[in-house]
Amino acid sequence: MQCNIPKIHPTIKRCLTHLEVLGTDDKTKQIVYMYLQTLYKEMSLSIKHSNDR
Repeated sequence: MQCNIPKIHPTIKRCLTHLEVLGTDDKTKQIVYMYLQTLYKEMSLSIKHSNDR
């Protein structure tokens, strides 16, 4: 059976761990995660497009 839970990039996971240590509230962690995940996706697409050329 497969889970539909997306894998978290190790750097994003590390950042969330640091936010936890700092005592950051869940809403802030969610916002940081959203921006980092978006950045990761954009960078991945950019690299993919440059490799397709």
